[in-house]
Amino acid sequence: RRKQFQFAPLKSPAANKLLGAVVQSDSVLFLDGIHVYHSSTAAIRIAQQLDGIWPALAVFLVIPAPLRDRLYKWIAQSRMLFGKSTSCLLPNPQLLARLHVPEQ
Repeated sequence: RRKQFQFAPLKSPAANKLLGAVVQSDSVLFLDGIHVYHSSTAAIRIAQQLDGIWPALAVFLVIPAPLRDRLYKWIAQSRMLFGKSTSCLLPNPQLLARLHVPEQ
């Protein structure tokens, strides 16, 4: 709601520029200042920035990252059980303004 996040495809020049290297990841990455978080840690760090009850997910940071990441991967692979879409979401103009995409 506060439009505090910007997005970039992991394999894009924008991500390469922001992260300073070619990204070799198949998970979410979160750049917070100079720190780059991935997988479950990235999801929790993002949740900490949201309104409402989401920051409470920070309690899971006490669980070692390898265990959290295993659960994160399971949830990511299982999410299709809760509804499968035949097409990708097309961003509305407001979201598109926050998306770093390669120039055509």
